[in-house]
Amino acid sequence: MNISVKSMTVPLVFLALAAGTSALKAETLDETRVQGTQQNAPSVAVRYGDLDLNSEAGRDALNARLSMAARNVCDHHGYARTGSLSYHAQTKACYDEALTAALSQVNSGQLAANVD
Repeated sequence: MNISVKSMTVPLVFLALAAGTSALKAETLDETRVQGTQQNAPSVAVRYGDLDLNSEAGRDALNARLSMAARNVCDHHGYARTGSLSYHAQTKACYDEALTAALSQVNSGQLAANVD
C-alpha cells in the first residue's frame, strides 16, 4: 500500500491544530486569575484542574487557593500586621472584590464546560 506523505500532511496539520485548541481550552477552564483592584495591582494565576469541584473537599481547596491569592495580590494580612485601619479597610475591599471576581470566573468556566 503506497501512501503519499504529501496527501497526509494537510489532515495531520488540521488534527494537530484541533488537538492544540482543545488542550488550550481545557487549560483555560482549569485556571483563573486573581487580580487586585488597585491601579497596577498584580495578578496571580490559580490552577484548579487537579481538583474535583463536584466534591466539598475540592471546593474547599479551591476556596483556600483563591483566598490566599486574593490576600497576596491585595496585601490583605489583617489589621494587626498593618497597624492602620484605613489601609486594612482598603485591602479588605480589594480582597473581597478580587475573591468574588475569581469565583465568578471559575463558575463561568464550569458552566461553559457543562455546555460543551
